[in-house]
Amino acid sequence: MKCCAKLLDDDTQMVQDGLLEYLTESTDFLVVGCIGPQGVGKSTLLSHFAKPPDDPFDSENLIFKKQSKSQIDSSTHCTDGIDAYITDERVILLDSQPVLSLSVLVRHYNCEGNLSARSCSRDDPDYPCIESDMELLSLQYCAFLLTVCHVVVVVQDYSFNPQLIRFLQTAEMLKPSTGVHTDEDTLLEYFPHVVLVNNKSELSTFTKKNLHDLQEGYKKLFGQSQLPIQSGIGIANGNILKSLTPELCKSDPINLFLLPRFQKDPPSYENINYTSLVKDLRLQIYGLAPAPLTHTLLTEKNWWHYAGKIWEDIKKSTFFPEFGRLLPTPSSAKAEINQT
Repeated sequence: MKCCAKLLDDDTQMVQDGLLEYLTESTDFLVVGCIGPQGVGKSTLLSHFAKPPDDPFDSENLIFKKQSKSQIDSSTHCTDGIDAYITDERVILLDSQPVLSLSVLVRHYNCEGNLSARSCSRDDPDYPCIESDMELLSLQYCAFLLTVCHVVVVVQDYSFNPQLIRFLQTAEMLKPSTGVHTDEDTLLEYFPHVVLVNNKSELSTFTKKNLHDLQEGYKKLFGQSQLPIQSGIGIANGNILKSLTPELCKSDPINLFLLPRFQKDPPSYENINYTSLVKDLRLQIYGLAPAPLTHTLLTEKNWWHYAGKIWEDIKKSTFFPEFGRLLPTPSSAKAEINQT
């Protein structure tokens, strides 16, 4: 492939067939999806997964389009729907539009986008509950990736964003049930590897104390979750930086990776730079053993048909509108204020 293809169109809410011609009958493939808020560097990171960068400032050869200066200035998102790219290693990369994005909200409000789940009916005095509808749309996208991907990369540019983790676990709760039967005839629910990436990190955060605090904090947040965050990879697993090992950090490593900001001329004494670390992250993710998505072994083309079925199931699911009715609305907020 020379450029990415559209997998999921945000306007029609339909899985597109532009990717199908590049898929084969091979069963040896890996699907990596990426989610996160607007402007955190998802598209750039996935482009560097596709082709490791020699110069991270080179934006001309990116596989996935990044925000232009005008989009950044106007706080407008770049990716609509889900774009896909297949690498030479048969890794299918999925770049999703931002979650919990005001820009996505404005776009759908202005063009009355096609939404499969609404948080309130037309008879509701709060209709259209556009803020809640956009949260439902983000949850649908996230639930889709949690179901059809072997690895989901969660990108943020905060050191710690509990709102994003809450959102991820809500999508975990709402995702379709796609269990795999074991030999004992028990049903094991499928969940992908989840990799947490703190992008644009300051160099001062690459310390054993900070990694200890982050890892222990995430373990508590994911204590009741079934999403696997300990797959043997991460920046503190002892294989990346000698200063960040499980012994020095005094913490069992989780799938947490810190990436620094781009630097034109990084100090010669500093061994922390974006180019080398993103290559390490890429190798670790590509080396993960994918769990079976279904009870049968899927080929790449089977996976495409499976993805289409899952998206239709998500659109028809009653869980999302039912959850949407629990979200706050202007009327409920006003009533709560009047009661206090």
